[in-house]
Amino acid sequence: MVQSWLPALDGAVAKLETGTKVAETGLHDMGDPAGSATHIATLLEPDASWMIVEPIAADQPENNLGPISRLHYNASTMIGVPTSLDQEVGLALGVQAGEARVANLLAGAGFSRVRRAAEGPFNMVLEARL
Repeated sequence: MVQSWLPALDGAVAKLETGTKVAETGLHDMGDPAGSATHIATLLEPDASWMIVEPIAADQPENNLGPISRLHYNASTMIGVPTSLDQEVGLALGVQAGEARVANLLAGAGFSRVRRAAEGPFNMVLEARL
C-alpha cells in the first residue's frame, strides 16, 4: 500500500509527510454509501483526495465470471449485501458494483473527478476529488 497505492494518488505522500489526512474506505458494505460519500465530501479540504478501495470488478456482470469474481459474489451475497440491507437505507451496492457505478455514486455526492489510481489482483484503488 505504501509503495504503490499512496504514490498513485496525486500528492498523497507529500500531504501525509506534512500531517494532512488522506481518507480511505470502501463503500460496498455500507447501507448508505451515497450518504456516506456526501458526508465525506463535506469533511474534505478543497485540494484533498479520498482514497476508496473496492474489490476489482468489471462494469458488466457478464465480464465478472472468473474465479475471483465468483468468490466476491459469494461473499457479497452471504455477508455484504445482507449487512447493507439491514441498515436504514440499504442500498446493497455489493462487492462487484464496478468502477462506473461507484464513480456515478461519487459524482452524485459532489465529487467531480474520480479515477482508478491503482489496482492489484483483488482490489481497485479509486481517487475521488471535489
